[in-house]
Amino acid sequence: MKTVLILVISATVLILAIGYYTCDHPFPGFKPVVTKVSIQSPHHDDVLYIKRKAWGLLGNSQVIVVTNSPDEQFEPDADREYVFRGLSGFFYEFEGDTLTVYVRAASGVPKDLHTEIHIKQVVLNNPDMMDMHDTYKERGLQELAW
Repeated sequence: MKTVLILVISATVLILAIGYYTCDHPFPGFKPVVTKVSIQSPHHDDVLYIKRKAWGLLGNSQVIVVTNSPDEQFEPDADREYVFRGLSGFFYEFEGDTLTVYVRAASGVPKDLHTEIHIKQVVLNNPDMMDMHDTYKERGLQELAW
């Protein structure tokens, strides 16, 4: 009986450790998936990029950045990028020189991001974000797609 209990506890600890590790450190065959959209100012030479990186055994970890770096291999830098973490939806529109992003939680404003494009964050509660999934096209918005 004692041996069975030790085996069950050991197996549980091992499974939890593997699950935790794969959320932040994907196996070599499970490389992060990066999606990138470029936003070009019609009035300036500025270009911003909205980049999403998803990783983990099931792709269940995600970060989205708004940055002026086109590099697809990146680690988020809150001093130079707007950083949005989590699996919530990300909707946006670009009009004139204003990029408006619709998110569940606002990012801090990066002190070292230099751009002529104004970035406006609209924070939505969960019911409004769920509604946005159904109505974003009608509202003229874009969704950052996988």
